[in-house]
Amino acid sequence: MVGMAVLAHLPHRAVLAIGVSIIALSPLALPPFAPAADVGAIVQQLLFRSAPVAGAPVFIAYAIVPWLGVMAIGFGLGPLFIARRDQQRRTLLPLAIGLIATFFVLRGLNGYGNPEKWQAFADPVRTAMSFFNVFKYPPSPDFVASTLGLSLLVYMAIGHLRGPVARILGDFGRTPLFTYIVHLYVARGLMLLA
Repeated sequence: MVGMAVLAHLPHRAVLAIGVSIIALSPLALPPFAPAADVGAIVQQLLFRSAPVAGAPVFIAYAIVPWLGVMAIGFGLGPLFIARRDQQRRTLLPLAIGLIATFFVLRGLNGYGNPEKWQAFADPVRTAMSFFNVFKYPPSPDFVASTLGLSLLVYMAIGHLRGPVARILGDFGRTPLFTYIVHLYVARGLMLLA
């Protein structure tokens, strides 16, 4: 968020270009996986990879650079969400379809876009699970393309809802941090019950 505070002074399109560049190029910057043992490796891991720190009870969950890329993409797309509905539809629908197509192309090539390749199994369900198993920590280009594309489609579909369902979803949408924090306690409570 500190990085976004600096980027927010740039034009939205520039921030979007920076975010897309970070996500698209992040697989090239990922260091080979090894638990970080010295200060340089810990800093590199903090910047680029989610993993445990060797010899310490610490796990780096949110690598700074890839998540900065995700935030920059969101900030760069921000003006589209206050645009008129017809302009949103003209822009967001092709963008969503393009992102989902990008996911399938990258994943189909099975070499760039996700640290772990998918495998074909005799069971088609296992093959599909392997294909759709993309890295969130740190966010891979495959993860960002698939989730952002799907999220944009869901956003456009929800925009057509009316009545109590629309009101409830709107309330959740206006309180994302609160909803996120509450879901942690709900999930923990359900886990304890189970």
